[in-house]
Amino acid sequence: MDRLKLFGLLAVTLLVLDLGCGCITVPTTKGGNTISIVDDLGRNITTKNNATRLISLAPSDTEILYFLGLGDKVVAIDNNTNYPAEAANKTKVSGYKWLDKEVILGLQPDIIFAAAINEDSITTLQELGLTVIVLAPTNISGIFKDIRLVGKVMGISSKADELTKKLEARVKTVTAKALAKTVTKPRVYLELDAFMGYYTYGPNTFGDELITQSGGSNIAHNETIQYPTITDEFILASDPQVIIYQLGPWTTTTPTGIKGRTGWDNMTAVRNNSLYGINGDLVSRPGPRIVDGLEATARAIHPELFTK
Repeated sequence: MDRLKLFGLLAVTLLVLDLGCGCITVPTTKGGNTISIVDDLGRNITTKNNATRLISLAPSDTEILYFLGLGDKVVAIDNNTNYPAEAANKTKVSGYKWLDKEVILGLQPDIIFAAAINEDSITTLQELGLTVIVLAPTNISGIFKDIRLVGKVMGISSKADELTKKLEARVKTVTAKALAKTVTKPRVYLELDAFMGYYTYGPNTFGDELITQSGGSNIAHNETIQYPTITDEFILASDPQVIIYQLGPWTTTTPTGIKGRTGWDNMTAVRNNSLYGINGDLVSRPGPRIVDGLEATARAIHPELFTK
C-alpha cells in the first residue's frame, strides 16, 4: 500500500473514532450501567454501578465504607459514628429517632447504606425514591459477606475480596489456637452494662460468638433472649473464670468496681484478677473491627495463648 492510501485510511479511521467517542458505552457489569443485588433484608435492589455519592446511617456501615477506601465518596453519616477519625467532618443526617430528610434529599445520594437499627427510616427513604441497601449481618461470616457485597456494588470486588481474606486469615489464626482440642473452655461473663442490672450477651449475638470462637463458654449462652439482664445470683452461681467488661462513654465499670460488688470477691475471676476491659465498639459493632474484638477477647480468655 502506497503512502497516500495509507494516510487516507488512517485519516478516515481517526475521523470515525472521533465522531463515535461520545456515543460508545462500555458497560462495567453484565447489567450495563446498573447492578442488582440482594441485601440483608432479602430485598432485590437495583442501583448504579458507578455510584459516587454515598450516605451511611450506621457506624458499622461507615466503617465498612472507609475500610474499602470509599471515604471520599461518603457525603453524610449518622451522628453516632466515631471511627475512623476522618469521618468526623462529614455532614450528620441521622441519629436515634432522628432523620433529616431535607438534607438527605439535598445531598442527592446515589446509595444510602442502612442497618437494622434504621428500621424506622428505611421505608421513609424508599418512599422518597432513594436507593437504600441494608447491611444487617448476624455473625462474623455475615460481616465478611457484607464487605464483599459493598465491594460488588461499588465495582471493587477484587479489592473487597482481598481485604476480607486478610480478616478471615486473622480469624483462623485465633481459632486455630483457641479451639484446639487440648484447650480448656473457661466460663466467661461479658458485661454490656451494669447501670440497671447486669446486661449481657445471650445466644445468637456477636458477643456470644466472640466468646465461643475465642475458646470460652458464655455463662449466658442458654438464655432465652439475645440480650438478657441477669442477676447477681445467676452470675455468682455460674462462677465465671473470666470477666470482660465493655469500655465506652456509656459505662463507668472498672476492676475496682467489680471487686466491690457484694459477694463477688469469692468469684473465681475476681480472686484470680481475670478482669479485662475491651472497647465496646469492637465487640458489638458489625464492621471490620470485629476481628480486633475477637483478638482482644481471645487475649482476655486465653492470655497463655495470645500475647499483646
